[in-house]
Amino acid sequence: MRGEGSNQISSEPAGASPFDEALALRSVGGDRELLGVIIDAFLDECPRLTAALAKAIIGGDGAGARLAAHTLKGAFSTLGASEARSLAQQLETLAHISDCSLDTTRSDLQARQSDLLASLSRLSPALAEFRRTQ
Repeated sequence: MRGEGSNQISSEPAGASPFDEALALRSVGGDRELLGVIIDAFLDECPRLTAALAKAIIGGDGAGARLAAHTLKGAFSTLGASEARSLAQQLETLAHISDCSLDTTRSDLQARQSDLLASLSRLSPALAEFRRTQ
């Protein structure tokens, strides 16, 4: 499935959960309590990271965009959020290889950012549900 306005193809089948609980638990050695703490920290920190990413993209700050995308990518890996991780990786790579001050690059980054935010809108409720059922 293609994200509108981008060349990105979703690696996640339609209807698949944005949160792979088994993968997330493996990343923390099966410790549900630790995963809960990490989810809480992520949910608290995510708005700051996405705002930093947006600010960097708008400002043409490639290093800032790379750092925010890289940080998000690591969090998504720990959380078993494969689709969001892939999108963050695409953002990180694009910010690294491109001149973020160019309008075409900024447009590509904004399209990927939009895809990432859509993925986050599916991920956040799944993470909150995990916390409620813990």
